[in-house]
Parts: sequence; C-alpha cells; structure tokens
Amino acid sequence: AAQSVTAEGTASEPTAPEATGYTFGGWYKEPECTTAFDFATPITGNITLYAKWTVNKYTITFKNYDGTELQSSEVAYGETPSYTGETPTRDQTAQYTYTFSGWSPALYPADKDQEYTAQFNTSTRQYTVTWYDGTGNAHKTQSVNYNATISVPTTDPERCDDEYPQFIGWTA
Repeated sequence: AAQSVTAEGTASEPTAPEATGYTFGGWYKEPECTTAFDFATPITGNITLYAKWTVNKYTITFKNYDGTELQSSEVAYGETPSYTGETPTRDQTAQYTYTFSGWSPALYPADKDQEYTAQFNTSTRQYTVTWYDGTGNAHKTQSVNYNATISVPTTDPERCDDEYPQFIGWTA
C-alpha cells in the first residue's frame, strides 16, 4: 500500500502481510531482498519496498502399520510428499499374508505436519493337504484356506500288492 511521507520524515512500518503457506520476513530495498529497510531512515524521495517471503516447511513422517517410523523429512508448502524408502512390509501370520496397498491418509500437498501410515491388503493363506496311501505314495492333494475344513478323499487308494492288505481309513 502507498504511504505519503513529508520530506526527511520517516515511513511507518505497515502491518505485516499474510500469505498462506509462507512466513513474512520483513521489508527490503530491492526485489532480491538482500538489504532490509530501516524504518528510522529519513525519506528523501520515492521508494519501493519489497516483502520477503519464506516458504513454510512441514515435517512429513511415514510410518509402518505398527507405528515404526520409516522416513521423516521436511517438505515445502504445496509440495506433495513422496516416500523414497523400500516398500513397507508386514510379516505373514499363520492365517494371513499382507501386501502393501498405499498410505493413509492419501498423499496430498503439504500444508501442515503430517503422518502417513502404511496400509496393507490381507489375503488368507492357503495350505496344501496331501493324502498318502500306506505305501508312501500321494493319493490326493487339495488346497485349503487357513482353518478351513478339509474333505476326506471319497475314493480308497488302490492296493499295490498283498503286502498291504485292505484299506481301513485315513489318519492324521
């Protein structure tokens, strides 16, 4: 804003301006903002002052599902953060396997300190059940989900010779 000052008078410092995502750093004599203006200086002619702005930086933290910090860095206002580490992992359990699926919340341009947490798709593990006859040969194989009920083969294994007599049933 323009200000009228009598010759050899001093200018009064205006209210600091505001800009979303930036911090005001004072008034300067040139556009490069290298020499701060001293408001006690007498005014001897027309002058133009320049506002110095510094972009705000925010701490962005990426965490694994269990709260373990994977990466932390500063990101300038308006920049979309990016994760540069190895793809997050989660150990499988007897019941599930896990595949990284993204971050929560979804990545967005920085406007505050933010934490992102790794998300995982869950898949039920499958196991192979193999039924062996009494001679050590596989009779039937089936894949079943964790904790699912298996089905006993409906056909008896074939007898190879008289050494192995009549089939009487399956055992675990």
